[in-house]
Amino acid sequence: MSSIYVPDKSIHFNKYLIIAFVFLFVGISSSSLAARERNILILHSYHQGLEWTDSISSGISSIFKTHPNYNLYFEYLDTKRNSSETYLHSLVDLYHARSSKIKYDAIIACDNAAYDFMCQYRDEFFPATPVFFCGVNFLDKEKLNSQKKFYGFEEVADHKGTLLMLNELFPQRKKVLIVNDNTKTGKAIRNELEEILPAFKGTFDFEFFDAFTIGELKEKVSTLDNDYSIYLLVVNMDREGQYISYNNGIKIIEENTPVPIFGSWDFYLGKGIIGGSIIRGFSQGKSIAQLTFNYLEGINTSPSIYQKGASTSCLDYNLLIEHGLEANLLTKNAIVINKPEVSQQRIIMLEIGIGLLLTLLLVLYIYLQLKKRQNKKLKELVEQRTSELKETNADLEKINKDKNEIIGVVAHDLRSPIGNINGFSSLLLEDNEFEKELNEESRSYIKIIHDLSENMLKLVNNLLDISAIESGCVKLNLSTHDYLSFIETKITENQAVLKRQNVSIDFQSNIQGVMLKFDSVKIEQVFINILSNALKFSKPGDVISVFAEQKNGHIITRIKDQGPGISEDKFDAIFKKFMQINAKEKGKLKGVGLGLSIVKGIIEAHHGRIYVKSRYGEGAEFIFELPLINSN
Repeated sequence: MSSIYVPDKSIHFNKYLIIAFVFLFVGISSSSLAARERNILILHSYHQGLEWTDSISSGISSIFKTHPNYNLYFEYLDTKRNSSETYLHSLVDLYHARSSKIKYDAIIACDNAAYDFMCQYRDEFFPATPVFFCGVNFLDKEKLNSQKKFYGFEEVADHKGTLLMLNELFPQRKKVLIVNDNTKTGKAIRNELEEILPAFKGTFDFEFFDAFTIGELKEKVSTLDNDYSIYLLVVNMDREGQYISYNNGIKIIEENTPVPIFGSWDFYLGKGIIGGSIIRGFSQGKSIAQLTFNYLEGINTSPSIYQKGASTSCLDYNLLIEHGLEANLLTKNAIVINKPEVSQQRIIMLEIGIGLLLTLLLVLYIYLQLKKRQNKKLKELVEQRTSELKETNADLEKINKDKNEIIGVVAHDLRSPIGNINGFSSLLLEDNEFEKELNEESRSYIKIIHDLSENMLKLVNNLLDISAIESGCVKLNLSTHDYLSFIETKITENQAVLKRQNVSIDFQSNIQGVMLKFDSVKIEQVFINILSNALKFSKPGDVISVFAEQKNGHIITRIKDQGPGISEDKFDAIFKKFMQINAKEKGKLKGVGLGLSIVKGIIEAHHGRIYVKSRYGEGAEFIFELPLINSN
C-alpha cells in the first residue's frame, strides 16, 4: 500500500515566522542605528559672551539644530582673561576629572588655545576621538601632521586684502599704525601679517604698537595726523594684564582718533572700523560643524587635514560718508552695511505697526484710568453707606464680578494682538537681511515697539492674574518640591540681573530637605516679584538678604533690602491694587501697582500669609509664610 506525503504546515509556518522576526530585528536595528545619539564637545579657547566666541557657537548650532540626536556640550577655557601657568595646569586637572563622564563622538576645538590643548591632551583624555578645529592662526603643519584624526580650517586673516582696500580708499595715507596685543593669539596673528608686509614695501610705512597700557593707547592714537591710518588686529590685554573686550578695544581707539580704522574680523564691523577683508566667526562655526556632521554621518570620512577659511570684503557706509568718500569709490563686490535703503512697503508696515501699538496703548491707558475712577467711587460709596451694607452687598458683589469679567475679557482680547506685535517685532530684529536694510532711526522704532509691547504683555498678564484672584478662580497646580533647592535655583537664575546692577544676595537657611507641596510657577512669581522690588530700591553695592527657616509649622521666607524703607502707615496699602510706594521718590514710576496685590492673592490661595516689616530709611523686609500642612 503506497503512502501519500503530506507536508507539515506547522514547519512552513515556523519558517516564515522566523524569517519575519529576522526582518523585524534588522529593521529595528537599522532604525536604532539611524537615531543613535551622538555627543559632541565644543571646546572654546575664550569665554562665553565674547562676540567672536558666541558667533562661532551660533554657526555650529545652525547645522545641528535640525538633528535632535546630536547633543552639543559647550566648554570654555577662558584664556583671554586667564593665561597664567597655574590656571592652565588647573584646566588639565579639570578635564582629567571630566574626561570619563561622557563618551564623545567628536570634539570641535575653536581657536589656538583649544587646538593646542587637544594636540597635547586628546590622546590622554579622549583617545581615538576625532578632533575638528577652526579659528587656528599660524597653523604649524608639522605639528598637525603628527596628530591622528585632526581635521579643520586654518584661520588666515586676509591682511593683504584689507591693506589693498586701505590703499584704494586712502592712497594719500602712507603710514599705517598696526595696533595689536602680546597675547598668544596676538603674536600668532602678527606672524601671519609679517609674511605679507614685504609685498607693500614702498607703498606703506608700518609701525607696530603692541606693548601699551590703555592710557598709552589713547594717547598714541590721539596724536596721529592725516598721513596715518590704523590697522587694528586684536586688543584683548594691555601691558599690565588688564583684560579688554573687543567692544571696548575698538571703542577706546575710535573715540580718541580722527583717522580711519581698518580690521579683518567681524567683531569690529559696525563698531568703528571703516572696513576690511573680514573673517566671520559664524561662517567658521558653520563650516566646521558641517565638516563634523559629514564625517560622523559617513558622507565624508576622509576630509582634508586642513583648509583655509574664507574672507568677505565689507565696508561701513556711515564711516565712508564721514571720511568724505563718495559712492563711486566703494570697492566692487563688497558688502556695505548701514546703507540707508528701506523699501517703501516695509516703511508703511512699520508705520501701521507703530500706529496700531499707540492706539492699543491709548485704549488701555483710558481703560485703566476709568477703572481707577470706578474703584475710587466704589470706595466712597462704601464709606457713605456703611449702614446700608447688608442691602447693597449683593449689588456690590455683582459690580465687582462684572468688573472682573470686563478686565478678564479685555485683557484676554488685548493679549493676542499685543503678543503678535511683540512677536513680529522680535522677528524683524532677528532678521539679519532685513536689519541690514534698516537705518538707525527705523531700527530704534522697531526696538521701541518690541520693548513697549513686551511691557504691555506683562501688564495684560497681571490684569488676568488679578481678575482671577478677585473672582476666586485661582487654580493651583500643586506638586511636592524640595523648598530649599527651589529657592537656591531661583536665586541662581537671577544672578545675571543682580550683577548688572552691582547688587549681591546673601542667602541663609536653617532648613534642610524639607518637602513642601505648592504651585512652583506661582511661588516663583511671588519670589521674583518681591526680589525685583528689592532690586528696584537697591543702590550699587547693596546686599539683599534672603533667609528661609522652619518655625511653628510653617516655612518662612524673608527678603530684606537696604533701600529707603516704607513708613508704617503704608504697610497695608502696598498690597492693594494700583498702589505704588516710594517708586516716585526713586524716579522709577513704572506699571500700575498690581504686583504685590497678585503676590498676596497667590500666598493666600496657598493658605499662607504675607506681610512687611520696615522703618522708613532703613530698608524693607517682606515675609511670606507657607504652612507645612500643604505637604501632606
